[in-house]
Amino acid sequence: MDGSPGYNAPQITRTYLIPIAKEFLTKAHDESSVDEFVEFVIKSSATPCKRSNVKAWRKDAFKASEAYSVRIPTIRLSDIQSTTPPELRRQLKCFIRAHLSGDIKLPVWPSILVSGPPFCGKSTLIEAVCGSLGTKLLIASVGTVAANIRSWTDVFNHAKSNAPCVLLLDDIESMEKSNVPTGSFRLTCLLKSQLLKDLIGSGVVLIGETRSLLASLPQSVVDLFTQRITFGMLREEYRLSLLRQYFTEESSEFVVSNKFQTMVDDFLQLSDGMTCLELARRTPGYEVGDIIRFVAQLRMAVLSRSNQDSDAEEKKGGEQICTGKSFSFTVGGDELLDVASGDSGPMQFSQNGSPHLIRVTRDMVDECLAAVVPAVKNTAEFVTIPDVTWANVGGLEGTRTQLHNRFMLLVDDWERAQALHRRSGGVLLEGPPGCGKTLVAKALSNQAGLNFLSVKGPEVLNKFQGESERRVREIFERARACQPCLIFFDEIDAICPRRDSDESTGSRVSLVNQLLVELDGIDKHRSGRVFVIGATNRKDMIDPAVLRPGRLGLHLMISPPATASDRTSVLAACTKSGTAPQVDGGMQVLCDVANDVRTDGMSGADLENLLELAKQNAQLDQKNFLTRKHLFDALNELRPCAMMQ
Repeated sequence: MDGSPGYNAPQITRTYLIPIAKEFLTKAHDESSVDEFVEFVIKSSATPCKRSNVKAWRKDAFKASEAYSVRIPTIRLSDIQSTTPPELRRQLKCFIRAHLSGDIKLPVWPSILVSGPPFCGKSTLIEAVCGSLGTKLLIASVGTVAANIRSWTDVFNHAKSNAPCVLLLDDIESMEKSNVPTGSFRLTCLLKSQLLKDLIGSGVVLIGETRSLLASLPQSVVDLFTQRITFGMLREEYRLSLLRQYFTEESSEFVVSNKFQTMVDDFLQLSDGMTCLELARRTPGYEVGDIIRFVAQLRMAVLSRSNQDSDAEEKKGGEQICTGKSFSFTVGGDELLDVASGDSGPMQFSQNGSPHLIRVTRDMVDECLAAVVPAVKNTAEFVTIPDVTWANVGGLEGTRTQLHNRFMLLVDDWERAQALHRRSGGVLLEGPPGCGKTLVAKALSNQAGLNFLSVKGPEVLNKFQGESERRVREIFERARACQPCLIFFDEIDAICPRRDSDESTGSRVSLVNQLLVELDGIDKHRSGRVFVIGATNRKDMIDPAVLRPGRLGLHLMISPPATASDRTSVLAACTKSGTAPQVDGGMQVLCDVANDVRTDGMSGADLENLLELAKQNAQLDQKNFLTRKHLFDALNELRPCAMMQ
């Protein structure tokens, strides 16, 4: 531990820090006590510190003490009611209180695992529960704790010395990475055989936090925790409640509580007829942190435009009213009321006591939504609600009715379905390519308000043994966390081929078995609302066990539009009844195209391709709309393809 101050100075270790932590915290923050701190550290037998490197020790000790500081959080459960489901708050609070009070009276490890996507509020929930119970919180990141017995023993002893206390192990997915090359097994054995047993009745609760799915964690790590809490996707009502803390609408009376006035300086007023409900519906997949990033991005966009346009407004003679630390001006024709100058001072109010409002336009919102991508979208299990409706689907009235009876009755009248013990079951959509199977699934998800998890069959396959099965488990785990959820397997024949075929290998058979287990698990957990739809154009290649009733038992044929009326419906859906793009002659021209014998046998994708060729012809003619000639010229070009079909 010898050395001189600077970059090569020795880093203080937790073994030496903990015995002097209390003394250090009282003296290190007071510059006048430097001499006393030096004398204390040098004389202390717990540290091999010398006068030559005492400055480096002081600096490193201050950094290390932050990682080992024990505190009672100031946030409370009442502060997160609008962003966290009540069942999660209740479960974690009851678990911590029961183990800290000793009401369990059984040799059960006081450990619980909290998992969820990035920025969903896992750490905030833990801090809020500790703050409400008045319990100390000690945070230790797994990636920074040395993988040896002494380091982990020091962490747990430090927590027990501050009992009652909650020990939060952050980033536990790094546990196996931090123990290279031995992996996570040896460390988990240490925790399981010694450290966790010592926590029983000690007044310490262990909480693990991870952003990974449980199916992707080593089983030895998951077994360390006796209970589990999983964050799902932030539901629309919680997104709406959170957005209303930052936005107000033009038509509503803006009232802010005194408690919230200290949290923000300015409020954003939606214009152009926008509402908070519209924003909530446009942000599926956004977590709490993502919405806060969106609000911050919107504020920066407003301030950026104000800086660019303020000089131009002054040159035009526009009046700028300075009132202390705020001012009023116009940006792009929209008035911005009392925008703060950007300092960090207290919030200022007008004479009637109302806070400052910043008016934002629809263009600003669109720009910021495109710039702020949800963090979970970077993962393979991204869940959202499609913006496709039945208005985008032409024809298929019979299919729509059958799907309504299978899914909508379960979703809209869930309590009656539970009383009747209805099984959710799955649906297989079969048909030639380009007939709208994916479009039907998205429209159903939108109508039912189901979260949509789209999975491409080939994406599940992995060359490493067991990885494909793990991927299937992760998909269903994510769906259960985001229920009500619809899982859509496109090209499902890729992951469940016939097991009796000559081309089936051991890994493919194991993958089919895993899918069967998960499909049966959906029916087993009747309290959960997870639905499955598969799509294929090769039904004969799918294993028969997948297609039996109770799994994917309902088979619906999605055929090409058979009649002129069906083809007209498809063309109308693709052009919004001849308005986007504008069709000269309107629906009559589209009906004439649909009645042409050359469109017989065309799929929805073929008809959409017909419109694309017509748009190309219109652009070559320098027209902003489609004419009859453009459409029939495109039909002549497609005729050879139609004959091949």
